Amino acid sequence: MFNAAKGFRLTQLILIAYTWLHTPQYMPHFWMCDVLIRTPARSSYPCYTAYMKYVAMIRGVGPENPNMRGAKLQWAFEQMGFSNVRPFLSSGNVLFESDITDPVRLEEMAEAALPHLIDFSRDVFVRSQADLQTIVNADPFAGLVHENSGKTYLTITFFKNPPVELPTLPFRPEGKSFELIAMVNGALCCVVDLSTGKTPDLMSYLERQYGKSITTRTYNTVSRMLMRLNES
Repeated sequence: MFNAAKGFRLTQLILIAYTWLHTPQYMPHFWMCDVLIRTPARSSYPCYTAYMKYVAMIRGVGPENPNMRGAKLQWAFEQMGFSNVRPFLSSGNVLFESDITDPVRLEEMAEAALPHLIDFSRDVFVRSQADLQTIVNADPFAGLVHENSGKTYLTITFFKNPPVELPTLPFRPEGKSFELIAMVNGALCCVVDLSTGKTPDLMSYLERQYGKSITTRTYNTVSRMLMRLNES
């Protein structure tokens, strides 16, 4: 019979081992603070003084899977030791805080932990509050308004590794109802004309061109996530 306590402790040990192997200087910090599983007895001894705000965007999350719902994602990220964890919408977005300053490390930690904590594996894309602010400040869709049921659908696509080659932007593929507008801070901004096309056409095109290690959010969602990060 599965022993939940042993299973959780195994996950904890896996995360500790991962941290040790990749950044040994963090090991004493993690072990002393018990950030992988905070306990009331230790929470009164804060070890971190500077936290950064992040959003984790998980590819391919659907609310039909109970393990992918907000409450489970929040629980999982809390078990990884992150603070002020809040799910956002149902598309696999998790707002959180950490003193770790390397988004790639945070992605690797989450991707290693999620299969053990809530039994699913997905690519995780972590961006900081400053990353999102740079995109919004650039105003890549100047003069356009995102409309779910209107004519324009504005999207931001995030990459694990930004593409080496892009066409000269803006670029509208021949015969397509979408346009690649700009590359801002490693994210690709696109517009779909809903009067003649659909968003899945854009998603299929991007996967064919750049692979599946990407995830896309509407510009409206990105802006709202930034607002939530700025509020906390």
